[in-house]
Amino acid sequence: MSLHLSILAIEGDHLAEFPRLWQRFDFEPRGDAREGVDWETVNRADDAPEDKAVCVVGGWTVVLDPEMVLMTETEACAALSAELKARVVGVVAEGVSASYGYHVFADGQQVRGFLRVDGELVDDHGAPLPEEAGIALQDVGESEVFDLLGRFGVDYDALEGETDFVLWPLTFTGEDADSAVGDMP
Repeated sequence: MSLHLSILAIEGDHLAEFPRLWQRFDFEPRGDAREGVDWETVNRADDAPEDKAVCVVGGWTVVLDPEMVLMTETEACAALSAELKARVVGVVAEGVSASYGYHVFADGQQVRGFLRVDGELVDDHGAPLPEEAGIALQDVGESEVFDLLGRFGVDYDALEGETDFVLWPLTFTGEDADSAVGDMP
């Protein structure tokens, strides 16, 4: 089975900022958040992909996004980086379509974007970051994406052992609320 995961990481501990931060992405809670949720439970939430799990790992607030939409909302991510005065890193690893990439935001703007879909380069803008040194971007896959995330300070293996996620049941409230969301650029 291939991985189907997108992560949005916000530098610093911003857990207390939720649910307000969901509004940036046109989501609103449709019930109370569940605290103390483990990795296995979070990953069984495929029946409600709009739901998101949040935790703090390695000094970063990490949002697991099975719907794979948050990192594609570049204006919201850029605004979030300015509002919180923090870097925002989004990564995607989707094995069925072989979609692997990342976006990095700082000081209110997107500073880097890289995405390959089925081996084809579809996004490559901004100067390569120091964290990318030694990563074979021509062959980017799961391990390279999570290696890069680790270089920012978010250890994917630590996420798999996390037992303190906050699981938010969410409803999309944006303009396209009745249509499919999350298409990769």
